[in-house]
Amino acid sequence: MHLVGVAASGQVWVQRRALDKAVDPGMLDTLVGGLAAFGESTHDTLERETWEEAGLRLSDLRGLRDIGRLVVKRPVSDGYMVEHIEMFSAELPAGVAPQNQDGEVMGFECLDVEALLAGMRADQFTFEATLIHAHWVETVAGRPA
Repeated sequence: MHLVGVAASGQVWVQRRALDKAVDPGMLDTLVGGLAAFGESTHDTLERETWEEAGLRLSDLRGLRDIGRLVVKRPVSDGYMVEHIEMFSAELPAGVAPQNQDGEVMGFECLDVEALLAGMRADQFTFEATLIHAHWVETVAGRPA
């Protein structure tokens, strides 16, 4: 599950993954991303991960919407990963900034769409975040990625 977080200004909030993450340490990512625990619903995963990674409650967000699904298959350092990703987007109200709660995030940046696209082209984002942000840019923001 991943959440694209949009500021009231239209900029996109992104996180920088902690350096001790097993996969893609130090890379830029969507505002929130995480795996479901066994038996956990998508909504419960979204609620938990949004709090752990960004210190936000779903009730703090505006216009939460499902923007699709994606399957990613790729090799990683300790094997092969198959990820079924539920994608969401939402707006953070003006004056609200994410704050990590679980130590999995080094920090946050708020990028305009041009800077987001430039970072994607420069391979600064995880593979999954690049796909998710490109999908968001094309389907929600209505611009070519």
